[in-house]
Amino acid sequence: SCEYVVSCSSNIVCIFKMEPNVKVISIDENKIWVKVVFQKRMGTLTKLIEALTELGLEFNNTNLTTSKGAAVINSCLEVINIHCIYNYH
Repeated sequence: SCEYVVSCSSNIVCIFKMEPNVKVISIDENKIWVKVVFQKRMGTLTKLIEALTELGLEFNNTNLTTSKGAAVINSCLEVINIHCIYNYH
């Protein structure tokens, strides 16, 4: 789990725990929709994009929202290199 601190008021500091969360829905045989919620930290988004690109997936129609230490990515991923996916297994 991830912990981050958010100032709730001038005298109180709240500590929240956030588990990374991934939801995947199949759109068709070459596309999936993903929603990823994770702790906002430098380099995390870059690592995610690099890993999925290495698997032969491409981000389309992507939305990134951040708030109070959390990041949410909604995106359609399309298979651009089917050989990468089959070779991964």
